[in-house]
Amino acid sequence: MIKLKLELFTDGSSFIDGDIRSSASSFAVYISDRMIKQGTEFYEKGTNNLAEASAILIGMNEIDKMVDRVDEKFKENGVYIDVYADSLNTVETCRDWIYKWLKRARKGVLYNSSGEVVSNQEIFKEIHKNYLTNDKFIMKFYHINSHKIDLKLYSDYLKDIKYYFVNRHKDPDLTLDIPEDIYTNKKFKEAKETFYKKNKIIIQNEELLRLLIYNKHVDKLAGDCLDENLA
Repeated sequence: MIKLKLELFTDGSSFIDGDIRSSASSFAVYISDRMIKQGTEFYEKGTNNLAEASAILIGMNEIDKMVDRVDEKFKENGVYIDVYADSLNTVETCRDWIYKWLKRARKGVLYNSSGEVVSNQEIFKEIHKNYLTNDKFIMKFYHINSHKIDLKLYSDYLKDIKYYFVNRHKDPDLTLDIPEDIYTNKKFKEAKETFYKKNKIIIQNEELLRLLIYNKHVDKLAGDCLDENLA
């Protein structure tokens, strides 16, 4: 069976100063550790929650356009997409909450378990309609937060780390040669524990490092987009 699997990393960034409130979304799409698409979007009066939710939608919109150009034999068994976001609220919404909200909707309006109107619900409705209930896509959502790790520890090895992940698929003898303290420091351990708590999955150190680096990339994309538009 030919299986087409993509990874979508998303993030949002926001700025608040008095009456000034802006945000930015970012996404990056990977296949076999090669980035094939990335992008950002700026919201002049947007909140961070808007940016986080929008990042998944604009990322999936781009994937949808790319998939349309793929040979049918790669799509006949569905397109598998793992989505990684550092907004737990957004991840939980796409995993679970959106289905409950739709069941208790009144006149097309979504309400949360406290009876409050759901924020940014049009975005989540579109994600649900176009992607969560579309047989073409088999999606899983994971929470990951690169803010918890110490970038200084692996910054000197970043090029080697990225080279390893991109090339390991074609060179089975390739190894990742990095200091042990990258995995044993307190922040990395906390990131691993958090990943397990939020996703109920035990993850290996090497795999977690890869995800954290990709997550950090979209974090920087969103921050740079915000800075450029506010300059």
